[in-house]
Amino acid sequence: MAADTTTTWRDRAPIMLQTDADPDGQPCATPVDRRWLWRLESALAISARSGSVLGDLSRDLSQYLNESCEHHWRVYDADPGDDIASHRQCLWCSFPEWKNADGSYSADVTA
Repeated sequence: MAADTTTTWRDRAPIMLQTDADPDGQPCATPVDRRWLWRLESALAISARSGSVLGDLSRDLSQYLNESCEHHWRVYDADPGDDIASHRQCLWCSFPEWKNADGSYSADVTA
């Protein structure tokens, strides 16, 4: 298979690397290099074999990114009849925080 020399990485990049907005159109300050790391982590999580060099790299990169995540929150309001309470979830690491009665957010679902 011949290498594609007619396009650049920018042409082939997913939207998360081409825009400064999140999927909801809100500004997202996460730097492009950090977005690349999340993209690489996702690809390795799917394709790297556990116990291989790439599998170990995938595990370590995932731990690093999750430990050092600079959260970008997406807010989800509960719909009437929905079993999922209002919450916000990080676009990158998927960590959730639940909305409290006073409008603040907490990792504790019972708060």
